[in-house]
Amino acid sequence: MKNFLITTILVCFFTFLSAQSKMNTSTSEPNYNMYLKDAMIFWESFEGVEFPPTDWSQIINDSSYTWEKASSFPLDGQYFVHVLYDESDTSKWQNEWLITKSINLFGYQTAVLNFYFQMSKYWGIKPYNNYDLYVVAATDGINFTDTIWTEMTTDTSTWDSWEWVNAQVDLSDYIGSNNLKLAFVYYGRDGAEGSIDAISISTTGGLSDNDLQASRAYPNPVNEFLYLKAPINSQVSVYDLLGNEIYNGIINNNIYTIDFKPYPSGIYIMQLKDKNINKTIKIVKN
Repeated sequence: MKNFLITTILVCFFTFLSAQSKMNTSTSEPNYNMYLKDAMIFWESFEGVEFPPTDWSQIINDSSYTWEKASSFPLDGQYFVHVLYDESDTSKWQNEWLITKSINLFGYQTAVLNFYFQMSKYWGIKPYNNYDLYVVAATDGINFTDTIWTEMTTDTSTWDSWEWVNAQVDLSDYIGSNNLKLAFVYYGRDGAEGSIDAISISTTGGLSDNDLQASRAYPNPVNEFLYLKAPINSQVSVYDLLGNEIYNGIINNNIYTIDFKPYPSGIYIMQLKDKNINKTIKIVKN
């Protein structure tokens, strides 16, 4: 009984210390099986070599403490992005922006932004409210006037510090925009680490939705040849999990064949494009 009581006290003590920590000190193995959706028009989990990703941008107010890639505890794949707090000057305000590439929402009926974030509840919500994460929208790709999300948009009673939390934002107000950009903003003073990963946008009602949603790739998992049934003249691209394009082609018959024999075993992302519609399929190579 005495040993059990001591163990319980120690667990509670270290949990309390973790909650007050300024950064997540835990580590985790890469995870390639989560949050890869079958269909989306936008997807980014920061696995590519370049940062920021191609056609993304940053507003950097402190080059030492801004958005950067990290690998200690990714939600999806090997990497995520974060901002660390400036422990050398806790009186200084941090204001760091990570801005997406242009997003085309023309022709859809609905659109939903989905991503995961992680932060300190102790330093960011209660008992201290020293920093915040925001998502801000610009319909013209330039003027970021609409704050569409903060961490308080979620139910903060259900999650703890340094836990990956899902956020979903309705983008229906931006249907029809062909140059939407979203900014992920870290803002605060004497805050703590803030992180995001696995960003996607899913839609319904696209011009070619029915054709693309009916597309099939088989067999999956694949050993040698992958057969693809998709609309004629749609474009097919295959990427590895580092974001490298390893295949590109145009669908020119009812059953299109891709030779997977040269590629090593692992997980690949196949993207189909038809007019304004994108569909993403996870492919497993045995």
